[in-house]
Amino acid sequence: MLRTFFEQVYRQQVKNPGALAAETVPATYIDVSDFERFGFMLEVGATDQAIDFKVVQATADDGTGSKDVTGAAVAQLAGGDDDNTQVLIEIETRKLDINNGFHYVACTVGLTGGTGTTGSIVFYGINPGKAPVTQPAAFTQKVFVGG
Repeated sequence: MLRTFFEQVYRQQVKNPGALAAETVPATYIDVSDFERFGFMLEVGATDQAIDFKVVQATADDGTGSKDVTGAAVAQLAGGDDDNTQVLIEIETRKLDINNGFHYVACTVGLTGGTGTTGSIVFYGINPGKAPVTQPAAFTQKVFVGG
C-alpha cells in the first residue's frame, strides 16, 4: 500500500553526533511561532550515564526567561540499558506560554553518574504557516522520467 507523508517538516541538527554534555542546545533558541508542532529527538549512542532530556521555552532567542515546557521531559534514561535508542518529545506550539511571549525553544540534557555518553539531537518543525513553493513557475529544460 502506498502511503503519503502529509506533514511538511523542517529538520535542523542542533547537536552533531559525538560526546553529549550537560547543556542547553541550540545556544540560540529556535523561534517556533510559525510551526503547528515541533519536536526534539535525542539519538543516544553508547552511554553509561543516566540522561534527563527536556524542552525549555523562552521569550527571546538568547534564552531570556527560560523555563520548562510542562510535561515535555524524559527523566532518567538508564545508562547502559538505553544504548542506541531514540527519544522524541513533540509539542503543539499553542501549548507554550504564547500569551506571555514564550515562542523560542531549546532542549536541555542532564547527565549523572558514569563517565560518558554519545549521541545527537535533531529539531523538527512540523507544518509551518508559510511554506516554500514546490516548483518554479518556469522550467529551463524539459525533463521526462518514465519507462
